[in-house]
Amino acid sequence: MKKPKFQLQIPFNPNNPFDKLGQSHNYLVGVLHENYDAEIEAISDLNERQAFIMEKTHDIVLDFYQDDIDVHFLDNVPGNPGLYSNIDFSTYATIFNDMTGLSAADRSTLIDLFNEITTLPIDDDIDVANALCTVIQFENNFLRNEDNQTNSIVLGTIAIAKYSLYYTQTEVEPPAFRIKWWHVLADAIGGTAGGLLAGPGGILAGAVAGTTIYEKCVD
Repeated sequence: MKKPKFQLQIPFNPNNPFDKLGQSHNYLVGVLHENYDAEIEAISDLNERQAFIMEKTHDIVLDFYQDDIDVHFLDNVPGNPGLYSNIDFSTYATIFNDMTGLSAADRSTLIDLFNEITTLPIDDDIDVANALCTVIQFENNFLRNEDNQTNSIVLGTIAIAKYSLYYTQTEVEPPAFRIKWWHVLADAIGGTAGGLLAGPGGILAGAVAGTTIYEKCVD
């Protein structure tokens, strides 16, 4: 009897009040691709391409989020198409340590998370499912402390990380061009930086822009 094919499950966690940021990240990246891929690809200058992605991210996040949110910080991101190719995301601890406004406790939590998960294999759907379970377990452990349940920076970054991993496994082709953890770290770090500047909506905007720039502007 033929075994049913393993199907990777969406990493929804109802315990995380900011889980929707991760869901929305994947949805809005899809919106960007569906509506603007042809225009993005037609722009040969990578600085102009990045600026176009920032502009469209700004528009779709404002249109989608519907809350009082200022994502104009995206206007101030320097035109640097090498931004994601030049950063060594394996030094995520240094990147988090250098973030102005990130508390020592939040910094430690995020570094602990990525220390734990980036050692895990993610070569196939089963590996990714196990990694996602590890993230959700970490997420639930963090949420056991009631004081953490409104921590949008940590919980939003965790949501971005797990949905980004799901996205890279199910949507990004061809797989050869990417180092998956690199992609996930880029998205999560972009979300954290955006959140420090503009709250939960900034997490979403920073991660969506980061994902698309990573895919479209890295040589």
